[in-house]
Amino acid sequence: MAIHGGVFQGVENQCDLTLPVALDDGTRFTAVCSAEGSTYREQMTITPTVDGVRIDRVSGTAFWDRCEPPKAASIASSSSNGPWTFSGGQGVYESGTSDGNGNSVTFTCNDIGENGGLYVELDGEPAPGGQISIDVDGTVFAMTVWAEGGQINTECSVCGQTYTALWGATASGNLMTVTASEGRSAAFSLNGSRDALGDVACQPDDGF
Repeated sequence: MAIHGGVFQGVENQCDLTLPVALDDGTRFTAVCSAEGSTYREQMTITPTVDGVRIDRVSGTAFWDRCEPPKAASIASSSSNGPWTFSGGQGVYESGTSDGNGNSVTFTCNDIGENGGLYVELDGEPAPGGQISIDVDGTVFAMTVWAEGGQINTECSVCGQTYTALWGATASGNLMTVTASEGRSAAFSLNGSRDALGDVACQPDDGF
């Protein structure tokens, strides 16, 4: 059983996950499934959990645990990212870090402490649209990536609260592990993050 490359592989059935719709805590798909020689469609919602995912579909709810810890967990004690930096100009400022493998996390803010944003890249590419899990010292922040650019949604009321809590945890924490919806993962040391982020969290848009 697996979810990989936009395909859900269950017991004696397989579904293409199409038309993703981002929810506050998960992603709803139109699943185009085939089983026992027939094809059908159903709504399926996939939500990240600490150990794997929760799957809500017509037949009920199932919880899947990973067969092994995310890749980043095995390298957490030897994170190779560079120092956290602060930079910017023309009213936009960035605080973030990156490693030599194309993985990065960047917090953005304007010059009056508002319009807070968050971007993640994995393997040199923007994080894919859908759910993303950000673990800081064992506390998991579940967020949603917009469909393009690796930008994380901070514009709903719950999203904004999660964002400001994540900002504070990052500034005071030791280790961040980021895991995308399709399983790619990266770990970042938070050494120097407080100097880069400051003591006061940037405020996201009021949103909706």
